Amino acid sequence: MELYKHQNADIELFLKKTDDLKLIADICCALGDETRLKILRELQTPPFLKSIAQIKKAVNVPKTTLIRHLQKLEEANIISVLYRSSTHGTARVYQRDMRNVNISLYFTKSPEKKNYLTDIQQMRVGRFVDFHGQSFGFATTAQLHNFVTEDCFSADRYDAELVFATKGTIDYYFSNKAAKYNDIKQLDLSFEICSEAPYHDNDYMSDITVWINDCELVTFTCEGDYGDRRGKLNPDWWPEWDTQYGKLMNVTVTEDGVLLNGNKIFSRVKLKDLRLENDNKIKVKIGNKDTAAHPGGFNLFGKRFGDHAQDINLTLSYASENRSDNGNDKE
Repeated sequence: MELYKHQNADIELFLKKTDDLKLIADICCALGDETRLKILRELQTPPFLKSIAQIKKAVNVPKTTLIRHLQKLEEANIISVLYRSSTHGTARVYQRDMRNVNISLYFTKSPEKKNYLTDIQQMRVGRFVDFHGQSFGFATTAQLHNFVTEDCFSADRYDAELVFATKGTIDYYFSNKAAKYNDIKQLDLSFEICSEAPYHDNDYMSDITVWINDCELVTFTCEGDYGDRRGKLNPDWWPEWDTQYGKLMNVTVTEDGVLLNGNKIFSRVKLKDLRLENDNKIKVKIGNKDTAAHPGGFNLFGKRFGDHAQDINLTLSYASENRSDNGNDKE
């Protein structure tokens, strides 16, 4: 798996992912010692780059013992070693790399999909059909359109690769043709998102809700408006001090319920409740509820901004057999 080598990294690991198992074990081992926890605490006080001598003085252990502790933390990607010049030559200093680690221990087996066909739709973030909120803006790969709330439906929005608002909701329409003529078994919605703070703030929370056909599926909390490093896909002109990247969120709906990033959540919503075959579209809404405890807005990233080279993706999975009545059994 790919890890970001920089301070303040947030890492998400999943028990269900075989590639994550070794790192989960290394992290748990590294954190299972009081001395190593004291080392981490010391690396979070200024100056944040510290030599072995400075750390040894703080935790009061022999140098050989300290080096073994540091190696354990480094193996788990929690800290890293740097080399800098000094009057006595090159000196080793240590820094904390990992800020938060979220280890998901619960998962359910994904539905068997090997015999399913899929209808995959990719929606550019600028092709929204409605917006309600405040301080809306968007960016194309060439230009920033800031504070255009009163002109958010400008045709320029179609080229947007990033849309953002300090508070509100945004709507997209997808085709429901596949749902009219097939027995849908699973719906997957995927998008990259973070909060929206002035400039950026990695600790700025926003409660994001997702609706499909006005049916509320899930609310999750974005932990920040991420700007501690540059987004992998951002154009060269994009400023370093502004929002840089988000987290990839995956919402899945089956007849068994709703999953967020593969983890089943408490929800009474089932796939049939979405009535995907009704009307002439599937309506997707993303954003802050009026009652949100943290109405911290959103940044939605397209395939040329942020970290993930994708737009908003909606996937309908269905059995190979068509509906016998071509989808005319509307209630």
